[in-house]
Amino acid sequence: GGEGANDALVNPANERLAGTRFTPDECWLELYGDPTSGAALSFDDRYLTYPFQTIDGLVTDFGGEALRCELEELPADAQGVRCPAGGAVVGSSHGELREMYGTIVHAV
Repeated sequence: GGEGANDALVNPANERLAGTRFTPDECWLELYGDPTSGAALSFDDRYLTYPFQTIDGLVTDFGGEALRCELEELPADAQGVRCPAGGAVVGSSHGELREMYGTIVHAV
């Protein structure tokens, strides 16, 4: 354990390098609609995904504001893409991630 115990963490990121920014309630509403009516009332395996179950969501959470700021400073195209599919960006480790990783590789 300890700072830099591992050389790097590979984070499966999105093209905007924006991390997962939905609360579980917001994610549910976006994916499945109003939980108080319709099909969303019946539970099945489709309803298992929310941000805290994604690696990118955890990296965003544990990296904190410093990680978000570092990624937001990277240049983006008109659609907000900072790293196209198939690419990767190497960045610093921030927040709680520093305890275990020296760098973060955001792979799209």
